Amino acid sequence: PVQLPYKKKGISIIKSRKFLTIETKALKCSLNKFKGLTIDKLWFKNKSKEPLFGTLPHGYYDDISLGADFYSGHAIIEKPGQHKFTNLSRGNPFISYNSESIIISCENIDRDVWFNKKYKVYFNECCMEIFYEIIIPRRDVATIHPLNITFIPTSFDKDTLFYATHNGGRRIEKFEVKDNIINHAQSLSSLISAKHGLGDTKGIVVIGDDRKQISFWHDQTMSALIPSIHYLPVNDNQYFLRLQYSAQEIDETFIKNREVQKLECCWKINLRQDE
Repeated sequence: PVQLPYKKKGISIIKSRKFLTIETKALKCSLNKFKGLTIDKLWFKNKSKEPLFGTLPHGYYDDISLGADFYSGHAIIEKPGQHKFTNLSRGNPFISYNSESIIISCENIDRDVWFNKKYKVYFNECCMEIFYEIIIPRRDVATIHPLNITFIPTSFDKDTLFYATHNGGRRIEKFEVKDNIINHAQSLSSLISAKHGLGDTKGIVVIGDDRKQISFWHDQTMSALIPSIHYLPVNDNQYFLRLQYSAQEIDETFIKNREVQKLECCWKINLRQDE
């Protein structure tokens, strides 16, 4: 276990009433203790002085359709006719370390759903890993989105903004967003919860502009997840951009099961390296 404040091996961890801040030579991340250790801000220090993704508070946008708090690093489970299940409640972080990294973990319970989240920050690498374990008492009609990432629009150039992934081929495919409205996870009807998703056949999604790009790698052998993009241009050259991963959607063929549903996921987030 780590006693705070911590400063060793080029990494420091400090806490305030609301935030837990981890900093290495290449990366800095602040976590919100009041909201289940969601990512408030994350910097890749050698690429940008501004945080690249994190939390956008209520009132950030003038558009009423975006009148909410948009977090990063949290899970959302939605059952028809019920309030969302999330891990946005206050949690007590447990911090430990090994020879190569710091590990910050947090447990949350929302009604009968159990969430266990771990962040892993390496001493000598410019990356962060996120591990999730979610236990649901039974397989029920619901959408399960184990990770959501909200990008900070002032940190990217809208004119060159893009996302990229593999859709079955050997080469990664790049898609410029421009002024298009993109919402892959938009529901088709009350019976079908999502229209589209990215192929992501190599487990890699890249989002960025012509100066900086972030890679999101997920372990497909642990969970076969489907990522989606939600992009909405807003007035005054602003935009909303979120990356969301789905572990379960619903349609008219969905079959319930009384057995315990256990979901395990892992992501590695770093600056894109040339392939």
